[in-house]
Amino acid sequence: DTDGANSPSPRKTPAAREARRSFMLPGSTQRGRRGSQRRQSRHQSMTDFDENNYRIKEGNEEYVLQALRVISTERYLMCKQLKRLVRLFTKDAHIIELMTIWYARLLDRRNFPSVMRMMKPQAQASLGQRLGWINFVDYGYPDLTYKLRLPSPDDCEVARRLVRIAVKDKESQSLNNLEINGRPTAQLAEDEALWLLLTNHAPDG
Repeated sequence: DTDGANSPSPRKTPAAREARRSFMLPGSTQRGRRGSQRRQSRHQSMTDFDENNYRIKEGNEEYVLQALRVISTERYLMCKQLKRLVRLFTKDAHIIELMTIWYARLLDRRNFPSVMRMMKPQAQASLGQRLGWINFVDYGYPDLTYKLRLPSPDDCEVARRLVRIAVKDKESQSLNNLEINGRPTAQLAEDEALWLLLTNHAPDG
């Protein structure tokens, strides 16, 4: 009988050690014991990092994701480093999982939308729903694919601000490939009546 008090630390298990050995993150940042100090990894710097040397063999993406999940408990990244990891994966589902794993470990989350622009449109929409658009949308450069539910207060706020930006932009059409309730709709006039039109068509749940 045991209450788990003597269980080995996750980072000291053989699986965790093997994960770190098999997929070290070049140039990643590690917290000190007190949590306030950071030191640069002694591994290869990001300026020397060639993603061609870190290609993932077909069928091994799941294993690499597991390794990265273990590593993420003790490492922090910049968005430029996350971009290099994204290039290693081919499946949208794995890229979404990768981005989800590392989002909370980013030191410059304000640049996260620039990483999302590497993804396919539907993958952008799925990840935005998973993490919550309101947490990272860049209103200064909002050119991503959004899937928003107006009954959700957070999604409604994001949609309201995007519409406001579109209405103010008189030089070009801002909202493209618009769908309402999952159905494509004709290009709508981006005027003061646009928000009322969208909210009138919003589902109840």
